[in-house]
Amino acid sequence: MIEPFQTTFAVPMTCDGCVKDISSSLKKVEGVNKVDANLKDQLVFIEGTAAPSSIVTAIQATGRDAILRGSGTSNSTCELRKSGLLEPPPRLTRTVIRP
Repeated sequence: MIEPFQTTFAVPMTCDGCVKDISSSLKKVEGVNKVDANLKDQLVFIEGTAAPSSIVTAIQATGRDAILRGSGTSNSTCELRKSGLLEPPPRLTRTVIRP
């Protein structure tokens, strides 16, 4: 069984309504035990055993992006990979069109 860990995401938020939307969405995710959002610092702290990818999906469902800023302890990434909870990030492609 995996021990609960903390994950930190940078999320653009402009008001308390944003904080409420994100918190409500995350509390529905299986494995999320606690959610703290800091409007001033634009950070969301999640505690639990939910996969970071499912947290990102829940945040994106509110119409916002999420950037993983930190997770767990120094060896937690190894444990998450072994358990299958840590999925590789999606590949992003950026195209610049110049006139």
